[in-house]
Amino acid sequence: MVQEKLNQVLETEQRLSRRIHDELANDIFGVSFKIQNSTIDEKEKNELLDSLDSIYRRARDISRDVSVPISTEGVFLDAIRELLRSIEERKSIKITPVFRGLDNNFEISKSKQIQIYRIIQELVINAVKHSKAKQIFVQFFNRDNQLEVFVEDDGIGFDKNKTTFGAGLNNVKSRVNYLKGKITIDSAHKKGTLIDIKIPI
Repeated sequence: MVQEKLNQVLETEQRLSRRIHDELANDIFGVSFKIQNSTIDEKEKNELLDSLDSIYRRARDISRDVSVPISTEGVFLDAIRELLRSIEERKSIKITPVFRGLDNNFEISKSKQIQIYRIIQELVINAVKHSKAKQIFVQFFNRDNQLEVFVEDDGIGFDKNKTTFGAGLNNVKSRVNYLKGKITIDSAHKKGTLIDIKIPI
């Protein structure tokens, strides 16, 4: 039942990603074409085109954020590396990945791959949005028959006793619970945040 619901969520996310990119992008390009061929002032025209370009870039980022580019033939670790590289490039923040005890022959079920990908994506994007960090470290360890993931930032941190977790962290907790894993969140005001996740493999 839980797996069925997660599959439905994944399908909805993928469908949303395609609609955002295809439908919104076409509309934006259509409006851009009309502006370019209009008789309005050149300065105003450029301002409108710049605004549309910004809207398109944001829509593209959202589309990428809800897509999961992991194929059955692809290498899971390469997908993680590309995810982090993409976020680093789009959000202009330094992200340092570390893999220990893992290589491209590392095997894990397709279902777990997607859930772990989503967990990493959610945690890193959450840190980018809220932590005001300059650097994020994402470390992966394969030991004692479990995958351990650390996501650490040097941001503003928060008081765990006074903070209500938002949808992002709650989604991560749900995914970790589904994988029968454990999650520990350590943070303090102005001391950054460290999230430790252990998932049996």
